[in-house]
Amino acid sequence: MSEEPVRLELPLIIGVSTRAMFDLAEEHAVFEREGVKAYAKLQRERENDPLRPGAAFEVTKRLLALNPTVGKPLVDVILLSKNSPDLSLRAFKALDQHQIPIGRGSLTSGRSVAQFVRAWKIDLFLSNDEDDVRAAHAGGTAAARLGARPDLTSDAPAMRSVSRLTAMRSSSAMTQTAFSKSGALRAFLSTSD
Repeated sequence: MSEEPVRLELPLIIGVSTRAMFDLAEEHAVFEREGVKAYAKLQRERENDPLRPGAAFEVTKRLLALNPTVGKPLVDVILLSKNSPDLSLRAFKALDQHQIPIGRGSLTSGRSVAQFVRAWKIDLFLSNDEDDVRAAHAGGTAAARLGARPDLTSDAPAMRSVSRLTAMRSSSAMTQTAFSKSGALRAFLSTSD
Protein backbone atom coordinates (compact mmCIF):
# COMPACT_ATOMS: atom_id res chain seq x y z
CA MET A 1 0.00 0.00 0.00
CA SER A 2 1.57 3.28 -1.08
CA GLU A 3 1.29 6.42 0.97
CA GLU A 4 -0.08 9.58 -0.55
CA PRO A 5 2.61 12.26 -0.82
CA VAL A 6 2.38 15.19 1.56
CA ARG A 7 1.40 18.42 -0.17
CA LEU A 8 3.52 21.32 0.95
CA GLU A 9 1.89 24.65 1.48
CA LEU A 10 4.32 27.52 1.34
CA PRO A 11 5.47 29.54 3.06
CA LEU A 12 6.67 27.39 5.92
CA ILE A 13 5.67 29.40 8.97
CA ILE A 14 8.22 29.24 11.77
CA GLY A 15 7.45 30.62 15.20
CA VAL A 16 10.49 31.49 17.28
CA SER A 17 10.55 32.70 20.85
CA THR A 18 12.52 35.80 21.76
CA ARG A 19 14.67 33.85 24.22
CA ALA A 20 15.55 31.33 21.49
CA MET A 21 16.33 34.06 18.97
CA PHE A 22 18.50 36.11 21.34
CA ASP A 23 20.68 35.38 24.35
CA LEU A 24 18.50 36.66 27.16
CA ALA A 25 19.86 34.34 29.86
CA GLU A 26 20.94 37.19 32.15
CA GLU A 27 17.63 39.02 31.79
CA HIS A 28 15.64 35.81 32.36
CA ALA A 29 17.66 35.06 35.49
CA VAL A 30 16.71 38.51 36.83
CA PHE A 31 13.07 37.74 36.06
CA GLU A 32 13.20 34.42 37.93
CA ARG A 33 15.22 35.77 40.86
CA GLU A 34 13.71 39.25 41.34
CA GLY A 35 10.37 39.22 39.51
CA VAL A 36 8.69 41.08 36.70
CA LYS A 37 9.31 44.63 37.99
CA ALA A 38 13.09 44.15 38.16
CA TYR A 39 13.01 42.44 34.75
CA ALA A 40 11.02 45.30 33.20
CA LYS A 41 13.37 47.86 34.70
CA LEU A 42 16.43 46.03 33.34
CA GLN A 43 14.90 45.72 29.85
CA ARG A 44 14.03 49.44 29.77
CA GLU A 45 17.54 50.36 30.89
CA ARG A 46 18.98 48.20 28.09
CA GLU A 47 16.47 49.13 25.39
CA ASN A 48 19.17 50.41 23.05
CA ASP A 49 21.79 47.79 23.93
CA PRO A 50 22.30 45.21 21.18
CA LEU A 51 21.17 41.67 21.87
CA ARG A 52 23.55 38.78 21.25
CA PRO A 53 22.37 35.91 19.04
CA GLY A 54 20.71 32.94 20.73
CA ALA A 55 20.23 29.28 19.82
CA ALA A 56 17.72 29.95 17.02
CA PHE A 57 19.56 32.92 15.49
CA GLU A 58 21.63 31.15 12.81
CA VAL A 59 18.87 28.66 11.98
CA THR A 60 16.40 31.50 11.50
CA LYS A 61 18.85 33.51 9.42
CA ARG A 62 19.50 30.55 7.13
CA LEU A 63 15.81 29.77 6.75
CA LEU A 64 15.03 33.35 5.78
CA ALA A 65 17.94 33.29 3.30
CA LEU A 66 15.99 30.68 1.32
CA ASN A 67 13.46 33.35 0.33
CA PRO A 68 13.69 34.75 -3.18
CA THR A 69 14.34 38.48 -3.50
CA VAL A 70 11.03 38.88 -5.34
CA GLY A 71 7.88 36.82 -5.26
CA LYS A 72 6.25 34.67 -2.63
CA PRO A 73 8.53 33.74 0.29
CA LEU A 74 9.33 30.11 1.08
CA VAL A 75 9.72 30.84 4.80
CA ASP A 76 7.92 33.27 7.09
CA VAL A 77 9.11 33.79 10.67
CA ILE A 78 6.93 35.07 13.50
CA LEU A 79 8.53 36.28 16.76
CA LEU A 80 6.71 35.17 19.89
CA SER A 81 7.46 36.70 23.26
CA LYS A 82 6.09 36.56 26.78
CA ASN A 83 7.18 40.19 27.12
CA SER A 84 4.74 43.03 27.04
CA PRO A 85 4.71 45.16 23.87
CA ASP A 86 6.69 48.02 25.44
CA LEU A 87 9.46 45.64 26.58
CA SER A 88 9.75 43.85 23.24
CA LEU A 89 10.88 46.99 21.47
CA ARG A 90 14.43 45.87 22.27
CA ALA A 91 13.94 42.58 20.39
CA PHE A 92 12.58 44.26 17.27
CA LYS A 93 15.42 46.82 17.37
CA ALA A 94 17.87 43.92 17.57
CA LEU A 95 16.26 42.28 14.53
CA ASP A 96 16.77 45.52 12.62
CA GLN A 97 20.38 45.81 13.84
CA HIS A 98 21.12 42.26 12.69
CA GLN A 99 19.20 42.84 9.42
CA ILE A 100 16.81 39.95 10.05
CA PRO A 101 13.53 40.56 8.20
CA ILE A 102 11.02 39.66 10.92
CA GLY A 103 8.37 42.30 11.39
CA ARG A 104 5.47 40.39 12.92
CA GLY A 105 4.90 38.76 16.24
CA SER A 106 2.78 38.32 19.31
CA LEU A 107 3.66 39.77 22.67
CA THR A 108 1.73 37.99 25.41
CA SER A 109 2.50 39.96 28.59
CA GLY A 110 3.49 36.84 30.51
CA ARG A 111 0.95 34.37 29.14
CA SER A 112 1.92 31.17 27.35
CA VAL A 113 2.64 31.68 23.66
CA ALA A 114 0.93 28.36 22.77
CA GLN A 115 -2.42 29.91 21.81
CA PHE A 116 -0.62 32.34 19.51
CA VAL A 117 1.17 29.46 17.79
CA ARG A 118 -2.21 28.18 16.61
CA ALA A 119 -3.53 31.67 15.75
CA TRP A 120 -0.55 32.35 13.46
CA LYS A 121 -0.94 28.87 11.87
CA ILE A 122 2.68 28.12 12.69
CA ASP A 123 4.11 24.94 11.16
CA LEU A 124 7.16 24.66 13.44
CA PHE A 125 7.68 26.36 16.79
CA LEU A 126 11.20 26.84 18.23
CA SER A 127 11.69 27.80 21.86
CA ASN A 128 13.95 27.37 24.88
CA ASP A 129 10.90 26.96 27.12
CA GLU A 130 9.89 23.33 27.67
CA ASP A 131 6.35 24.23 28.79
CA ASP A 132 5.68 26.33 25.68
CA VAL A 133 7.04 23.57 23.44
CA ARG A 134 4.81 20.98 25.12
CA ALA A 135 1.76 23.26 24.90
CA ALA A 136 2.37 23.98 21.21
CA HIS A 137 2.77 20.26 20.54
CA ALA A 138 -0.40 19.46 22.48
CA GLY A 139 -2.17 21.97 20.22
CA GLY A 140 -1.08 20.02 17.13
CA THR A 141 1.99 22.02 16.05
CA ALA A 142 5.43 20.56 15.45
CA ALA A 143 7.63 22.03 18.15
CA ALA A 144 11.25 21.81 19.20
CA ARG A 145 13.11 22.88 22.31
CA LEU A 146 16.50 24.39 21.55
CA GLY A 147 19.44 24.09 23.88
CA ALA A 148 22.25 26.53 24.36
CA ARG A 149 23.54 28.46 21.36
CA PRO A 150 25.94 26.30 19.34
CA ASP A 151 29.66 26.98 19.57
CA LEU A 152 30.31 28.99 16.43
CA THR A 153 34.06 28.88 16.93
CA SER A 154 34.30 25.14 16.32
CA ASP A 155 35.12 23.57 12.97
CA ALA A 156 31.63 22.10 12.59
CA PRO A 157 29.14 24.29 10.73
CA ALA A 158 26.73 26.12 13.00
CA MET A 159 23.82 24.47 11.27
CA ARG A 160 24.71 21.10 12.77
CA SER A 161 22.85 22.44 15.82
CA VAL A 162 19.66 21.67 13.91
CA SER A 163 20.29 17.98 14.57
CA ARG A 164 20.28 18.72 18.31
CA LEU A 165 16.68 19.87 18.26
CA THR A 166 14.51 17.91 20.64
CA ALA A 167 11.48 17.51 18.41
CA MET A 168 8.05 16.34 19.46
CA ARG A 169 5.94 14.53 16.92
CA SER A 170 2.35 13.41 16.73
CA SER A 171 0.37 11.56 14.10
CA SER A 172 -1.79 14.54 13.18
CA ALA A 173 -1.72 15.50 9.52
CA MET A 174 -0.78 19.08 10.36
CA THR A 175 2.23 18.01 12.41
CA GLN A 176 3.37 15.48 9.82
CA THR A 177 3.14 18.16 7.12
CA ALA A 178 5.22 20.54 9.26
CA PHE A 179 7.83 17.86 9.82
CA SER A 180 7.91 17.10 6.10
CA LYS A 181 8.49 20.77 5.36
CA SER A 182 11.00 21.25 8.14
CA GLY A 183 12.71 17.92 7.32
CA ALA A 184 13.46 19.07 3.80
CA LEU A 185 14.81 22.35 5.13
CA ARG A 186 16.78 20.55 7.85
CA ALA A 187 18.47 18.43 5.20
CA PHE A 188 19.37 21.56 3.22
CA LEU A 189 20.65 23.40 6.27
CA SER A 190 22.77 20.52 7.58
CA THR A 191 24.68 20.35 4.29
CA SER A 192 25.09 24.12 3.87
CA ASP A 193 28.09 26.03 5.16
